[in-house]
Amino acid sequence: MKRVILLLLAMMFLVPSVCFGAPVIGKNNCAGLFIPAFSWNNPNWIDKQGGQKISDLGINLMLGVTYRRFFEPVETNKFNTYWAGGTGAVIFPYLGIGGDYVWDNGWYLGIGTVWIFPEIHGGLMF
Repeated sequence: MKRVILLLLAMMFLVPSVCFGAPVIGKNNCAGLFIPAFSWNNPNWIDKQGGQKISDLGINLMLGVTYRRFFEPVETNKFNTYWAGGTGAVIFPYLGIGGDYVWDNGWYLGIGTVWIFPEIHGGLMF
């Protein structure tokens, strides 16, 4: 039974991934677990990218804020790397690096660091 459930979950994520990578456009918000917990897209702060997602700013579950900047505009069906900076408990700063794999349907799963400590996160871009 566990194998069937795992197979169904894997298919749910992999079946929408049959097309090639495309830029993420029109998904202005992001909700997920950990870093950031809720964020909004701010692509035009540094670069003019025509609405493509290149960075986001939001609150995190460490009771602080997070700014996450992708090295390249985010594309679906591709591992997208980023650097992040922010605060925990409002005043304690942190830096990190990581990457997210984004599916066509907006779901993403990623790994990263908070200083030297690893973390796993996931969520939905909408």
